[in-house]
Amino acid sequence: MDINNRIELLKEHFGLSNSEFSDKINVQPSSLSHIFSGRNRPSIDFILKVKKAFPNVSLNWILLGEGTIENTSIEPFTLSSKNTPPTPTVPNEENYDLEKIVFFYKNGTFKVYNA
Repeated sequence: MDINNRIELLKEHFGLSNSEFSDKINVQPSSLSHIFSGRNRPSIDFILKVKKAFPNVSLNWILLGEGTIENTSIEPFTLSSKNTPPTPTVPNEENYDLEKIVFFYKNGTFKVYNA
């Protein structure tokens, strides 16, 4: 199955007519007709419009025919700097002599260890 057939199968998967599908992805119906007839192959712009209109559709499936039509992951993983605590910097130990270490506890107490 080539990419043109997968685009048509995607339209059928969502139960859309050619007109509804072209409206949803914001392309001319004639462009869609040319792809479905095999006259043209979808451009990267066309594929990006499909992905934007159907964010759960797998690009691997559209481009390569691998996997399933829709992504099976529940939630995409994103690394957010808001949830990542800052990494503390440790000064170069060669230039410092350790004097003491102080542990502060959440209950307001602390413990001092002298070197």
